[in-house]
Amino acid sequence: MNQQEKPDDQNQLWKKITLKQIFVALIRLQALWLFFNAAVYLTYLPSYLQKLHYSTPYSPAYADAKFALLMELLRILMHVVAAMLIIQYTEPVLNYLLKDAADEEKSMEPHSSEQSGDSSSESKPL
Repeated sequence: MNQQEKPDDQNQLWKKITLKQIFVALIRLQALWLFFNAAVYLTYLPSYLQKLHYSTPYSPAYADAKFALLMELLRILMHVVAAMLIIQYTEPVLNYLLKDAADEEKSMEPHSSEQSGDSSSESKPL
């Protein structure tokens, strides 16, 4: 009996989920992917630190290693910040983007007062 109730619960769940909620979930999934990329870039840090450690200060190799380390840290920071912003501001940005689509859809629909033949919308003679 329990097994029969589960598909019904899942069907009701999928009926309740709106397209907007699916978009929000997909966008937040992208944020998780950005966190994953940041974690992958973190694995490269030991090699940059090793190059920095073994080069002598004030040498061209030291400057190159320092710059490469800085760029790697910046890359990690950008991924983490972008992921946090996506998670925090998904719904407002999605509302803004979908507002234009909703406005276009409303402008394409015929007016409801014209369909019902409402006499109040007709012009009155002077």
